[in-house]
Amino acid sequence: MEDQIKVDSREPDKLFRILDKQKVNYIREALPVGDLAYKNIVFERKTVADLVQSVRSGHLQKQLLQMLDNFEHCYLMIVGDASLYMRQTYMSRRSPWTLNHHLGLMSSLATRYDRLKIIQIPNDTQLVKIVPRICEKAYDGKVIDIGKTELMRDKFKDVKNIKIRMLLAIPRLGYKRALELFKHIDLLIVNKEGQPITEKELKKVNGIGKKTVATLLSINKKEPS
Repeated sequence: MEDQIKVDSREPDKLFRILDKQKVNYIREALPVGDLAYKNIVFERKTVADLVQSVRSGHLQKQLLQMLDNFEHCYLMIVGDASLYMRQTYMSRRSPWTLNHHLGLMSSLATRYDRLKIIQIPNDTQLVKIVPRICEKAYDGKVIDIGKTELMRDKFKDVKNIKIRMLLAIPRLGYKRALELFKHIDLLIVNKEGQPITEKELKKVNGIGKKTVATLLSINKKEPS
């Protein structure tokens, strides 16, 4: 990876020692948003204790919104063992962090913040190892294609299955629905009787929703080039 990962200079010295030990290509500077950044990727590092404190102070919400406003890919990296922290706070009897608290927070983070990915890791060594890999994979140009998965392997050896693959190019249409749709139409042009497919016929297909029906009909109306 040629470009350097930017690491906030206010991070603990322990993190920089690990970065050096792992020979990560990084630059140390004060970051206005996040703790680590690479191109259009940002990482916010939180120990479990830091996470709880920032939730209770309301600071976490501000940090996450700033990340989402300034970067395309946003990661919240939670470092440590949440169950251990729960036990410690329970024993101390001071503002205990319970399982219900933690599950409530995780569900809120997963649903309230669009484009935020949450990764929980046991220690900073694994943090330092995974961040460069995420940065590298984000820009390697590879995409997951259903045609290359085990689900699609050896399924396109005849004309029928080639047509099903063409149906899979339609947004929101999965493999099972494509199979069901194929029983009713010959691609998008005609039904099994050779007549133009109608909205009424499409609505009879199991699992086909209004948006998919509209997409199919709109494609069917297009003039061939």
